[in-house]
Amino acid sequence: MDDTGRRWRTLVVGLLILSLALNLYLFRAIRRIADRVETLPSAWTSALNSLESRVTSLQGSLSNIEAAQAWYSAPQIDVTPSTSADGQGASARLTWTFRELAEGATVGLSYRVDDGSWQEADVRRAGAAYEAVIPLPSQPQTPIFDFHFTQVTGRPTQVQTESTAPGFGDQGFVDYIIHASTGGVTKSGAPGRFSGMKPSGHAIVSITKQRNGSLTAEVTYIAGPAKKIDLLAVGDSGKQLSASLREPPHPQQAWTGTLDASGLGKLEKVGVRVELPTGEVFEKFMGLSGN
Repeated sequence: MDDTGRRWRTLVVGLLILSLALNLYLFRAIRRIADRVETLPSAWTSALNSLESRVTSLQGSLSNIEAAQAWYSAPQIDVTPSTSADGQGASARLTWTFRELAEGATVGLSYRVDDGSWQEADVRRAGAAYEAVIPLPSQPQTPIFDFHFTQVTGRPTQVQTESTAPGFGDQGFVDYIIHASTGGVTKSGAPGRFSGMKPSGHAIVSITKQRNGSLTAEVTYIAGPAKKIDLLAVGDSGKQLSASLREPPHPQQAWTGTLDASGLGKLEKVGVRVELPTGEVFEKFMGLSGN
């Protein structure tokens, strides 16, 4: 082989070696990049968790600073429900103390009920604390009745529900602002809000009409004991039947019983009568459709 051939062979071998070295370098570089990409999600997650932890800690610190800088304690609120039949006479007593109060300052409390007009409560000293009594709107004395009626037939079972809950979501809310005046300057605290509505009871009524026309019932009376509970049924002729339900061994359990309503024909409505130990009696019906 002449010198030219040797040089060409040496050149080709050198290029092959260089190519292999370059490919090996690129392979390792790509592998390093892939490894870094794989660790990015965990790194981001760790960074986000660390950031969330710092934000939570900062919020806690700010809350502590605000509490420390508050010039009066959070009021203790005691709601006294009405004891009269018309629901009148309910009230809320707010009691609080000042962390700092100028000598001779006049303390007041402004309030409003259900976004009504602002009024001034009568604030008086109670030892080291201050207190104010706010009259509340009439409170419902009739229990809430949640009815669930089921009719067992050869066709798909019919279910009907009804609730007498008056919708307390927008009722009975009291907004208040505590303030103190001295030297013609008034300092006011942050507005507060609480709900003064307290229903007197809650009856969960589940009634099932069987194929033979009889009614079975389960009634759970919440927020107080009941002396007697009757199951009621009214037919399309206006005739009414009733049956006393069995009292459960524990107040948290349901009253149960059966009423033969087959002789009423078409059922117009079903209901319950609840008698409390105080002698109060509440009666509520649910009208039926498609029976």
